[in-house]
Amino acid sequence: MTANLLDGKELCAEMLQRTKERVEGFSQRGRCPTLAVVRIGACPADVAYERMIEKMAEKVGITLKSIVIDDSAPESAVIDALNTLNTDSSVDGTLLFRPLPSTINEKQICREMIPFKDVDGISEAMMSMVYEGGILSPKGAPDVRQIGFAPCTAEAVIRVLKYNKIDLVGKHVVVVGRSVVIGKPVAMLLLDENATVTICHTKTQNLDTRMKSADVVVVAAGISGGRASRFGAKYFSPGQTVIDVGIHEDEEGMYGDVDTDVVSEIVSAITPVPGGLGSVTVATLLTHVMDASETQA
Repeated sequence: MTANLLDGKELCAEMLQRTKERVEGFSQRGRCPTLAVVRIGACPADVAYERMIEKMAEKVGITLKSIVIDDSAPESAVIDALNTLNTDSSVDGTLLFRPLPSTINEKQICREMIPFKDVDGISEAMMSMVYEGGILSPKGAPDVRQIGFAPCTAEAVIRVLKYNKIDLVGKHVVVVGRSVVIGKPVAMLLLDENATVTICHTKTQNLDTRMKSADVVVVAAGISGGRASRFGAKYFSPGQTVIDVGIHEDEEGMYGDVDTDVVSEIVSAITPVPGGLGSVTVATLLTHVMDASETQA
């Protein structure tokens, strides 16, 4: 039986409509919400993501301000750009594309982010809120105001699961990936939803056995080696829900960490790539910008 594809388009459309309505109400006060995007260099993935943000921001009425820094620039140039945005009253939210070049201390840069403008949850203040719990509504309702901003992709995972009524209470969820961008924060958000979480990674022994034992599998491993290295049939079992966070691209097109064609014949539900988490991640980002705008107002 072919799995149910957890397409993010419908959820994204609903989220964007709510944000658009909020933007219209906010703009009546005399100012348009503004997101600043800081990009270092011209990584194709970053450029494509920025275009996606620009397209959706325009759709809801949020102004996008793009700051591009040469990838050979010193760390001080990035710090100066962030400090300028921190004090710019016309900017409500700041998004810094990562990973940063190896010549730049990423931890130090994240410390420069002012928390109430950190709409992708990378500052120490926002990350601590994720680990302390309560950053999302206990009911997980997409339209409930948040007290902080979780990393957008990690939050998008929770939104997709809840939108599709995937019960997490008491369920075993295996997260494959331990990055501070997705793996670790999504594990904390899942714990907030009363799931029982196991964090694995590509060095985990008997990874296939551990993944097959789960009710829900979130794959954010960032595979290397191309399409042939994707997680295939031996890692999954019938009845599972699979969230594929990976995004890769080659001459054949875009694909994720999971071999969707093969795995969809085994599991009950799976997010496609493209068409799964990507648009929900951007819609989550724009929701955060609107939250930040109203908080600062």
